[in-house]
Amino acid sequence: MDKLFAVPGCTTDMAAVKLHFSNHLLSVFSFTFITLNLLLWLPLLAVMAIIRMIIPSSKNFTFPVVDVVYRLAVRVDTWWLRHVVKIEIDCDDASGTLQQLSPGDAPVVISNHRSWFDIFVLQALFTCNGPILKFVVKKELLWVPVVGWICLVMGFPRLDRSGGMQRVKDLGVIREASRKQAEESGALLFFPEGTRFTEKKRVRQDSRYENLLETRSGGFRAIQESVSPDTQVIDVSVFYRDGDENCWRCLGGSVKKVQVKINHFTMSQVREPAEWLQERWLEKENWLKSKLA
Repeated sequence: MDKLFAVPGCTTDMAAVKLHFSNHLLSVFSFTFITLNLLLWLPLLAVMAIIRMIIPSSKNFTFPVVDVVYRLAVRVDTWWLRHVVKIEIDCDDASGTLQQLSPGDAPVVISNHRSWFDIFVLQALFTCNGPILKFVVKKELLWVPVVGWICLVMGFPRLDRSGGMQRVKDLGVIREASRKQAEESGALLFFPEGTRFTEKKRVRQDSRYENLLETRSGGFRAIQESVSPDTQVIDVSVFYRDGDENCWRCLGGSVKKVQVKINHFTMSQVREPAEWLQERWLEKENWLKSKLA
């Protein structure tokens, strides 16, 4: 009787619906868990920011506290993503760069930018055992609840990116953040593309790459001019194995593996920033194509 009234493909469709629903449900749980984790630490970070604002000389006390809090928050998020969401980060680090990093290091980290989820991936790689990550963020991000508040109390360098005279101010912000690298430990994370990759943006730019946007060398040049020649430059390439970098789907476990490649340089190896970034992006493009083949 069951076979008589069976609808072809119905069982498969229902299984797909259940899987789709479970993925969205896990995304909700993941988003809630990560948000609550950030909110838990936010008051203490805010207190440290206020103390530092009132007493600038207190950084020797406040920064170690912020460092510990930041690491704890990242460890909690990373545990959830690896053990509950079951996302695997497959890292190709032939030179052992990440293993050699220490919490007191202050490298410059550059990466292609595919998704909001890139931040979770990079934090998991760097912050658990190495330096904390400081982001160069857009000013608009400060209006995003929780995430923007964290960026504000952490004092992450904020860019306007409106062009014109504001561009000069943005470069000044980057230079100031780079100079602080010598005073405070922490990796300065910079996305040379300036924004997340989408096919629409790539076409609008008429990018020479199929899987990347054109790089903006001005910010990286400002960093180069402001740090010592022996500063480490860590080039990260990120690839979402299933071709789906949507952050919501990643939080729901739809993407099981993220692949990362690490290359290590020193700033003394960067002669002309625009040319050097173009070389790195051409190599990155070839690597991404090899993963898509």
